[in-house]
Amino acid sequence: MIAQDIGWAHLAQDPVLAPWIERVELPDPPKPRTLGQELFELLASCICSQQLSLKAAATIWGRLQEACGGTVTPDSVLTIGPDLIRASGFSRPKTGYLLSLAERAAELPSMSALHAMSDDEVVDSLIIHKGIGRWSAEMILIFDLGRPDVWPIDDLGVQLGFAHVLGLEGKPAKALMNERAEVWRPYRSWVSLLLWRVRDTPACV
Repeated sequence: MIAQDIGWAHLAQDPVLAPWIERVELPDPPKPRTLGQELFELLASCICSQQLSLKAAATIWGRLQEACGGTVTPDSVLTIGPDLIRASGFSRPKTGYLLSLAERAAELPSMSALHAMSDDEVVDSLIIHKGIGRWSAEMILIFDLGRPDVWPIDDLGVQLGFAHVLGLEGKPAKALMNERAEVWRPYRSWVSLLLWRVRDTPACV
């Protein structure tokens, strides 16, 4: 049995998740990014995406890329300055976060260094920068480092998907989310991807 099947088989033992694993199109499990994207660009994208829909974030990010000449780098961000960043659609606080990150880009660890760190070490190394909270670090862990057991309980999509599969009304308590997710170790990243898929599947909402 391949690793992907083993993971979903493990999660399907939970009677709450099993019907959804059968019902929705299963997402691909997280895996390390193979593209040579720099950490600064990944973090800048996280800042852009905070508290926005995927569509809105993609639009704003595209404008920033265009303003930066195609690639968002520390130098290009500092060159265009706050006015053009704001014109791309960034809020005033996010503009400040992006400029601060560009100014301190030399302090960022390399992607190879991140790969050698534990999940907690990755989080600790990133959240020291303005505008990079635990959620942003967790997105890097899941989507860029391919870590299998990340549980982003502050993510609204995960909260909504969790409430839906458990038949709850309103946002679930974080304590409940953590307690219930214990049985999903070591595949909580996979569950997060599944819950996002549940939230975005019209037939399931």
